[in-house]
Amino acid sequence: ERNCIGILFLAVRMADNAAADWRAKAGESAAKTHYDIVKDQAAQVLKEDVSWEGYQKANFISDDDFKLIKRFDKKPPEVQAKLLQAEADKYAELFLQLLVKANKDATVQYVLTLIDQIITEKPDMINWFMRTSEKDAGWPFDPFTRLLNRANAEWFTNSKASSILATLMVKAPSVPEDKVKFFSGWIKEQFNKLDDRDIGNAVSALQIFLLKSDFRPIFAQDSGLSMLGSVIRGKQKNPQLVYQACNCVWLMTYSKEVHTYVLQSKIIDAIVNALRMTPKEKIIRMSLAALRNVTPVEGAVDAMIDAGIVKPLESFKQRNWGDEDLVDDLAAVYNEVQKGLAHLSSFDMYKKEVASGKLDFSSPAHRSEKFWRENVTRFEEDHFRVLLYLKELLRASPDTSVLPVACYDVGEFARFHPRGRTIISQLGIKDPLMQLMTSRDPEIKKQALLALQKVMVSDNALRLLHADELQLRLNDPEVARPVERTVPPPFTPSPIRLPEARCPIANLPRPGASVPSPDTNAREVAESAARTQADVARLVARSGQDTDECADHGGPGEQARQIAESAERAHAAVARLVARKDEPLVVKFITEAANPAPG
Repeated sequence: ERNCIGILFLAVRMADNAAADWRAKAGESAAKTHYDIVKDQAAQVLKEDVSWEGYQKANFISDDDFKLIKRFDKKPPEVQAKLLQAEADKYAELFLQLLVKANKDATVQYVLTLIDQIITEKPDMINWFMRTSEKDAGWPFDPFTRLLNRANAEWFTNSKASSILATLMVKAPSVPEDKVKFFSGWIKEQFNKLDDRDIGNAVSALQIFLLKSDFRPIFAQDSGLSMLGSVIRGKQKNPQLVYQACNCVWLMTYSKEVHTYVLQSKIIDAIVNALRMTPKEKIIRMSLAALRNVTPVEGAVDAMIDAGIVKPLESFKQRNWGDEDLVDDLAAVYNEVQKGLAHLSSFDMYKKEVASGKLDFSSPAHRSEKFWRENVTRFEEDHFRVLLYLKELLRASPDTSVLPVACYDVGEFARFHPRGRTIISQLGIKDPLMQLMTSRDPEIKKQALLALQKVMVSDNALRLLHADELQLRLNDPEVARPVERTVPPPFTPSPIRLPEARCPIANLPRPGASVPSPDTNAREVAESAARTQADVARLVARSGQDTDECADHGGPGEQARQIAESAERAHAAVARLVARKDEPLVVKFITEAANPAPG
């Protein structure tokens, strides 16, 4: 496993190098990756001259060490290769001593860059660094941990020291546990810093560190997956960092000991979010590979569905991919998700979508009347938890694409549930809807208005409103003018049969009751609506029939029809007042007059 992952990691680095070279040749002006920044800085450091004579005169290095470094420094690569081959043990010891004795940051960075160059070009030199432990039990790790432990160390020093230390730890037959925990903790500290260079140092070193399976559970125990999730979520503007973090997650998921931390760390949410937000193929490839590794974890597929993976997977299935591994991982994850969906009812899926906070009109539940008719009573489960989720989304969701959908769903609940309007009033969902009516987003404003009309006005009154009235601009003073109609709209009776004992029309406030209103026009219209509907209720009671039946016969039925039409027109006028006047007291009055609580 280590060899395969190591080969893949080297291939990724080669691909990054090739991409960097291509950008340089093409003159691309895009921001440099962390690897590019470190590479450029290393080239500058190696151009500097170090006064080895000064270190010799100050007795920081011996005469023999001085001769060794002078023969090696600034020499052609082929000369340096021969020296390392002939005296590898001496040079390994020399470089570690220089790190310990150097008193200038420039010298430390120079030596670190030399060591990194040596172990990259001649990997067998790592074994000679390991053998220095025969002279000092803390070597070869202590010189690097000491540098990382310094306060206010420069980012480039940390970059090289952490990279070299990770490489030595991965290649070492055994590493003291305290050294591993120190390095894991150091990486975690870098994640909390604000500078992308510090975070880049940590992620780059972690990619090497996690190549050894023994280290993965240790990092996971140190909240490693949660920290990586924070990077993935918080660094969307830095795709290279997101890719490297996803690569680290992928490496960790190869160890079953890490699987116990997958759900509690919320790393699945972060990876799915990366899939939804990024167009970069390499991030998609790495994210799908990581998700595929965790599909055996109990609850992982459900977590993917909750996070909203269905839509991006459907989108990915429509694209042509040249990477066979990506296609294979996509198919595997897609199949597992489909199996998970098969066990969920349509309402279970809806609940998961609402709980994820990622509502989308593309989901069939939102636009399906069949869904609302069959499942509207299930909204009562768990003390109306789904409605409370919607309320919180209306109140605090930062995603403007979610708010219109949430408004629409609240309106549909009010339309289909027998007591929907009363329940919405009791849960306090009208308030956030009223707030959204003042939104600058036209779609949010439109859906909030439609939802309030469904909540506050009967179905028949809604049918009397023309489509142009639903598009009113609330801030336009011209909207205040009454809408002229040459032909009154047809009356369509409500299909709902109201129980005689609980008829809400019969419980309307009696004419002349004292009802506070800040607007005389609104008060008069609402009182007219109340009186006419009260008359309808009395006619219904006398005839023993509902309004629909009365309308089909002579006598009081015809009178009932005329009064009902008048009531519906009055309620339509109330709805227009609501649309044109953003005054909570008017809304409160209309609500009390038009929608009294049962009993």
